[in-house]
Amino acid sequence: MRHREPGVIERNDDLRHIGWNSAYSGTRSGGWDNEAKDMKKLVLAMLSIAMLSSVAPLAAFAGLGVIDRACRQSDRSASSPQLCSCIQKVANSNLNMRERRKVAKWFKNPDKAEKVRMSDRSSDEALWQKYKAFGVQANKSCKA
Repeated sequence: MRHREPGVIERNDDLRHIGWNSAYSGTRSGGWDNEAKDMKKLVLAMLSIAMLSSVAPLAAFAGLGVIDRACRQSDRSASSPQLCSCIQKVANSNLNMRERRKVAKWFKNPDKAEKVRMSDRSSDEALWQKYKAFGVQANKSCKA
């Protein structure tokens, strides 16, 4: 029997009896490179998935409840947790995230709402129309 250097496989026959694919035969610098590349891809894919799964929920919750929070922090005496939560639910169904963020700022600074209402920009006019419809719906849904 010949003496071999450790870690070197000289023939495909050496691994066939245990079910190894012949693509992985050869020296360390030969067929094993494919396995290392595959492992690197797998590790990178797993890290990407782990990062996305930890960041995605944060992104999803970043703007969740902005109307509710703004309502609760406002100085209005009529605001209660139940009312603010109801208004948030109506906002979720009537306004997109960007619009909810903008409208939430109006609780603290009503002058911003007035600027949008008076604006000649078509995007501001569209937002104001959606805001009015949202207000009507919130009034119907959230009456105490």
